[in-house]
Order: sequence, then C-alpha cells, then structure tokens
Amino acid sequence: MYCSKGLTVTEIANILNRDKSTVSRELHRNSIGEEYLPYIAQKLYEKRREGCHPIKKLDNAELLEIEQKKMDHYDPS
Repeated sequence: MYCSKGLTVTEIANILNRDKSTVSRELHRNSIGEEYLPYIAQKLYEKRREGCHPIKKLDNAELLEIEQKKMDHYDPS
C-alpha cells in the first residue's frame, strides 16, 4: 500500500514504527517483481516456515520404544 503510493523505505518504517532495515528486508523477501501484496507475503512466510520446525526426539520409533520400556519399569515409590 505504502510502496504503491511512492513512499520510501524510511518513510514506511517511520509510519510503522519499525527499523528501516526490517521494512527493507520484508519488501525484498516478499515482493513479486516490484509489487508487495500482504496476502502473498503471508503465504511466502508460511512456505518458508514449513521446514523450520525441529524434529522431536520421540518422533524416532526406536527412541519412543526405549522410552516406553523405561516408563513401564519406572516405580516412583
């Protein structure tokens, strides 16, 4: 919206109360050509985040089986 009005990165940053490097990075990462569309930016963000979640230790079947055996023999008393 602000880009289409011809505002500079610094002006946009001041309006949004953000650092100009943050605005610049957002525009660089999520613009299609010269156009920035928020809903496209959100989709691009979600796509990048798909592979960012750490693999949980107990997703491994062997580790889950070992942990389950430990719990079967655990006596808190």
